[in-house]
Amino acid sequence: MAGVQAASSGSGIDIAPRTGEHSGMIMISTPLNGNNWLSWSRSERIALEGRDKLGFIDGTCSRPVDGYVDLKQWKITNSMVRTWILNTISKDIVNAYLYSPSARALWLELEMRYGECDGPLLYRIQREIGSMTQGNLSVTTYYTNMKQLWDELISLKPPRLCTCGCTCGSNQAKIEEIEASQLIQFLTGLNESYDNIRNQILVLDPLPHVNKAFSMVLRVERQRQVNMGSVDTGDTSALLGRKSDYRGATGYKPNIKIKGQIDKWNLICEHCNKSGHGKNTCFKLYGVPDWYKELSDQKRRTGNGGRAYATSEMTSVRGGSVDTSVINTRGNLVTELMEALKMIQAKTPQDPVHVHFAQGDEMAGISLNTNRDTSNLGTWIVDTGATNHMCGDIVAFHSLNTLITPITITLPDNSVTQATQSGTIHLSVSLVLKNVLLVPSFKFNLLSVSQLCRFNSVCFLFLTSKCILQDLKTKHVLAIGKQVGRLYYLDRNSFVSIPISHCNASHIACSSSSSMYTLWHQRLGHPNLSVLSHISVLQLNDINKDTAKGKVEWENTVAEELNALEQNHTWDLVDLPNGQRAIGCKWVFKVKLKPDGSVDRYKARLVAKGYNQVEGVDYIDCFSPVAKAVTVRTLLTVASGFAWPIHQIDINNAFLHGFLDEDIYMLPPEGSSIPAGKVCKLRRSLYGLKQASRQWNQELTSKLLGYGFIQSPHEHCLFIKHFASNILVLLVYVDDVLVTGTSESQIIDIKHFLDKEVTIKVMGCAKYFLGLELQHSDTGLAVSQYKYTRDIFSDAGLSSCKPTNTPLPLGIKLSTQSTPLPDTAPYRRLVGRLLYLSLTRPDIAFGAQQLSQFVHRPGQDHMDAALHLVKYLKGNPQQGLFFPRSNSFHLTAFCDADWAGCVDTRRSLTGYCIFLGDALISWKCKKQTTVARSTAEEYRSLGTIVCELKWITFLLRDLHISPPTPIPVYCDNQAAIHIVANPVFHERTKHIEIDCHLVRDHYKSGFVYPLTFPASFSLPISLPSNC
Repeated sequence: MAGVQAASSGSGIDIAPRTGEHSGMIMISTPLNGNNWLSWSRSERIALEGRDKLGFIDGTCSRPVDGYVDLKQWKITNSMVRTWILNTISKDIVNAYLYSPSARALWLELEMRYGECDGPLLYRIQREIGSMTQGNLSVTTYYTNMKQLWDELISLKPPRLCTCGCTCGSNQAKIEEIEASQLIQFLTGLNESYDNIRNQILVLDPLPHVNKAFSMVLRVERQRQVNMGSVDTGDTSALLGRKSDYRGATGYKPNIKIKGQIDKWNLICEHCNKSGHGKNTCFKLYGVPDWYKELSDQKRRTGNGGRAYATSEMTSVRGGSVDTSVINTRGNLVTELMEALKMIQAKTPQDPVHVHFAQGDEMAGISLNTNRDTSNLGTWIVDTGATNHMCGDIVAFHSLNTLITPITITLPDNSVTQATQSGTIHLSVSLVLKNVLLVPSFKFNLLSVSQLCRFNSVCFLFLTSKCILQDLKTKHVLAIGKQVGRLYYLDRNSFVSIPISHCNASHIACSSSSSMYTLWHQRLGHPNLSVLSHISVLQLNDINKDTAKGKVEWENTVAEELNALEQNHTWDLVDLPNGQRAIGCKWVFKVKLKPDGSVDRYKARLVAKGYNQVEGVDYIDCFSPVAKAVTVRTLLTVASGFAWPIHQIDINNAFLHGFLDEDIYMLPPEGSSIPAGKVCKLRRSLYGLKQASRQWNQELTSKLLGYGFIQSPHEHCLFIKHFASNILVLLVYVDDVLVTGTSESQIIDIKHFLDKEVTIKVMGCAKYFLGLELQHSDTGLAVSQYKYTRDIFSDAGLSSCKPTNTPLPLGIKLSTQSTPLPDTAPYRRLVGRLLYLSLTRPDIAFGAQQLSQFVHRPGQDHMDAALHLVKYLKGNPQQGLFFPRSNSFHLTAFCDADWAGCVDTRRSLTGYCIFLGDALISWKCKKQTTVARSTAEEYRSLGTIVCELKWITFLLRDLHISPPTPIPVYCDNQAAIHIVANPVFHERTKHIEIDCHLVRDHYKSGFVYPLTFPASFSLPISLPSNC
């Protein structure tokens, strides 16, 4: 193009390419993706104006008439400009514009599609401005993003300025008002670390321009970087710190900053607003990984924050360079350790020593084990390096569970085995070992000191010839072990129960030794007393009777429960009639935890052994309604949209308030003072009885109806009371009740009424309901299951796993043709948890539905897919639903279906989701009951969602909310929409049942209106054909 002579159009614009211009040029770096028209078009105009080619898109350089001398040159330049524009369009949408005849026509087509000034675009920009925060961004990046949105908003909706030429100053006042609004928006989104400078700016009079405020905040940020980045450039000695990663490897790492490495102390977490880490590594969000606990323990053992000061291993650092001798420190330690072990083995051939390296995510220890021939299965080796208890005798276990993820273990003879089961072993009445790995090929009993101290609130004191196991709470000695050779042992005769004052360290003979054995025994990781004194106690959630016996907190809880039963006149003491039998009962203990994992209260419940009841004799019917999940979400959406207060009520001993119609006799509970020979004839229902829930529901329903409530005919657990212009709503789920309404005083009155009738525990504002965590704010209500998600990580053994990006592996097709699992219980438990988690996670609804099809016979492929889904949850465990404060209460529905997606049955899968305003309230992924032909599966999906919409509409009308009709129902199949609109009858529809044609009936009545999917609409749930 360089040799072409410049030509000019009639408008004075050069139509010939300039030197260096060609079709392969990319004018701007950010391509058009369909959502950034404003910024992209402005950048493109500026680039074309700089090349003097703007006339080709704004129409000023039009096509010359045929026969004109410069027509050929115009065509060349026009094609080049058109290519420039196509080069800056995203590859996903560029194919739609390849056939535009000219650059002007291409520009007009793009402007018509993406440049319309409509309400959604204005809403999106203003919403992004209102929700933008700095987070992990620098001040410059945050201000740039904010200014881009301001410019887009002004170009989209320019301020109306006066053009009459008056001097009233209204234009200046409007401009100042816009600038003040921008200043407040900029300051509001700053992190809390800038509170001081923000307060200084806000007290200025008049308020400064937003550019001036940005300059002030930027100076503060730069000053912090200078203060945090200052280092001594003189000769210094490197302080080497030992660090342990999650794989269990240990090594030395110099305490210097490598070039190109991100300084973590400049990061500010967007979740907890603390410095030193980002949101993707926040422990409050994702939990504390195992490697961090090990690193913290290792740092505490050094006594100086994890830094080892060794003159022989110190290295000087000059100008950021590190002596290479530091790199070899780890290798020297390992070499020296192996040489020491070889020397020990050579000196005592009659007692060989083996090194046990436990591998895997949950095993990272080193232990010394004696000859197998002399070991006793009743003897336990005390190991300070092992991270798990191990036992090879299955008879010693009190209970066993199958591990979801097997743990690989390398034995001392270098053979590799796997632990597939873990369980509980009772060493004594006061000491129970949890999570003991069963390793049949390992003929030792290995006692992990770290695991024992962590879960049993005990500590070890290691002396020259003895080791002492002490209870940290009572200060009593639980066991005294002995040293044999170089190892400490505990056997069943070692356990005692004497006061600590009777066995103190001064009464035990101690001797110091500087032998090689003692030196390396200490180096292998004995914690000192200062570390043991800071060991925290981990409360166990489920407590058995033996553990609770003798504990003050549990005895008090049992006494309170018995007192409540007696005051409630739950039973009468009678002699057992002839021909009658008495069922048993037991105590169930539970530690109720708060959402953050701390202890809320201790709870003891007397439960009848209802599994001994006989239908028709001890009970007739046991059905009891519970609130549907859709009802819970709908009520929360309505309450949040109207800004109603939401309170929670917990009924004390709920099942005890229902009266029994049958004669049921029960043996006296343990701990009661009932005379011998007497039994309890139950007057009221008790936990564990098959009809207990039904009797309680009938009792509560009668009391609420007597108070003036109306029971919804469409949701039997929803009670509504209207008075004047106010409304009061109760939603009952067994013994948990949500109360909301327009009047706070009416909510207080119903609480007093229920407390008088059945005794309640007032929980205040609802924060934790049925495992759902409710977070209230001025903008709305956020609902998640964060604690429940963390429990899933712990149960699956994936607390420190790497997150995945998709719920299921891409392209996976699960079928029954898979290697069966040896134990199906872990898979069923995990899938059940995932199904309950999908109450607030629509993004996993499809994955949970797929996994739930194989609970009858799960295989290894199914377990791998389930663990993949758990790893996906690790990416954002706090994700959930948001119900905005203001809502339009318009129903909008989306449905879809795949075709013959099931590999085994060739049935299709129905998927739908329903929005109430901006809140997602209902979704489902379910396999259709019959095999459908093409298009018919989409029609069935429409029928399913219309039934759900009809029920939700009835539910909203009970709450005095009438959603407008027709309700838009989006479907991506035009043929299915035509079947709805027209009574066609052909090969694809003649096998469809009558109930599917209700879609056409509701379409004719104006209840629904089917539409095709919007081109740029994205859903928070994966519908079947997209999975």
